[in-house]
Amino acid sequence: MKTYKLLQNTSFLLLSKAIYVGSLFIIFTLVVRSFPRYEVNVYSLAIAFNSFVIFLADFGATDLVIRKSATSEKDRLFEILLSGVVVKLVYFLAASIVLYGAVIIMYEDALTRYAIYIFCLNGGIFSFSEYIDGIATGLGRAEVISVFNFIQYSILLALYWVFCLIIPQSFASILWMHALIVAVFLIIRTFWVVRICRGQYYLNDIFKKIRKYFKESPVFGVSAILENISGTYLYIITISLIAGVKNDLGVFQGAAKIFSISYLMGAIVCRSLFAATSLSIKNESETELRLHVQRAFHMMGVVFIFIFILFLNLGDHVMKLFYGDRLPGSEAILSLLIVALPVGFFGFVADALLPAANLQRVKTLINVITLAAAVPIVYFLTKSYGIKGTSISWVIISYGKISFLLLAQYVYFRFIPDYKELWKIGLSAAIVGCCLWFFKNSLPLITSTVLAGCFYILLLFALKEDESITPGLRQKLRLIFLKSKSKEY
Repeated sequence: MKTYKLLQNTSFLLLSKAIYVGSLFIIFTLVVRSFPRYEVNVYSLAIAFNSFVIFLADFGATDLVIRKSATSEKDRLFEILLSGVVVKLVYFLAASIVLYGAVIIMYEDALTRYAIYIFCLNGGIFSFSEYIDGIATGLGRAEVISVFNFIQYSILLALYWVFCLIIPQSFASILWMHALIVAVFLIIRTFWVVRICRGQYYLNDIFKKIRKYFKESPVFGVSAILENISGTYLYIITISLIAGVKNDLGVFQGAAKIFSISYLMGAIVCRSLFAATSLSIKNESETELRLHVQRAFHMMGVVFIFIFILFLNLGDHVMKLFYGDRLPGSEAILSLLIVALPVGFFGFVADALLPAANLQRVKTLINVITLAAAVPIVYFLTKSYGIKGTSISWVIISYGKISFLLLAQYVYFRFIPDYKELWKIGLSAAIVGCCLWFFKNSLPLITSTVLAGCFYILLLFALKEDESITPGLRQKLRLIFLKSKSKEY
């Protein structure tokens, strides 16, 4: 795939991710504003199990199909499609049996079980949709994914808006509506991908590919599952199992939703870094590799330190804007979670660097260690201090994982980013933070955010921080805004 096509493909994938994350956040906000606290808690728990099924039913198959569809002959694409569908169906059925038994053991409430089962079905359908999108990604057709996602989530948002606020429907009806829309778009995606995958296929070759999938996919699947289990979902399920705090599940989920949206920017920089570092490692250019990592490190610093300052000063205003007074106490949880935010960009850089250097096994080992430590920490702190203890455990685990990632980066690459160069970013953010602290109650949230962002960028330019991130930007701006004098004859 040519460079410009790769960049275009990546841009559309990031757009699709933004549509997906943003839409689910708005949907959660509508549910919070429309249903009682108990049903919000059930919805939050159902989302967690939905995400479990997505990864269990995939188990690395999508990662494999992206690579295979990008490198295989076009007339063999149908074999790849069909063999992967068979593998995913086996994984989905196995995951369904395991989770069905687990839900019966863990939860006695009928509505909780019902909601989890519906969203487990939804997770399975969505996992197949991601697999279809994986083929489109491998073929360099990510723009089609963006179009499908835009239409799908526009319809979902419209229906949630109607059935939550205008013509209120029962909680169960809302869940079934969500699963139905995802299923309809899976059918549409499948018809489209079958048309572009037409070609000859042989039954023996399909069986060979199925065996190969079962052999290769666990390498990718185990790492992804461990990483996501030790994420938000571990905390949500832990809260739901402890009698004294399970009524606060929605409160924690509300704060975690807003916190996690900030990581979308990190994912964008992380994806760009993955492509750049992969090329540097292939070219065996250590100087170029260090340059890419340091530049990405600065980008992360600019983004995350500013978001940290915003949440530190305006977090309560953000919660009020989205949830009103439906989740009292969520602003206190957000204020604890954001303690982990500044170190997030440290981890994102190393997280992208290790797989680019074919060190996925190291990342998997770190995920195993993280999960092993997370389970007792989350349980005991939640049981002792409620959802505040859950938030504190999030911070502890985040710092621990990032420490291991940076250690691995140093062991394998013999360098870590230069932290001393962050002083310009820190100073700019501190000045903006002081201004927000004085004026945050005098201006509307949107106005405060826009003014703070503009002032922050001006400070970075004044301190010449842009030269560390995009050398030559200042000169380009001069060429754009300062027209050269025309010669007189």
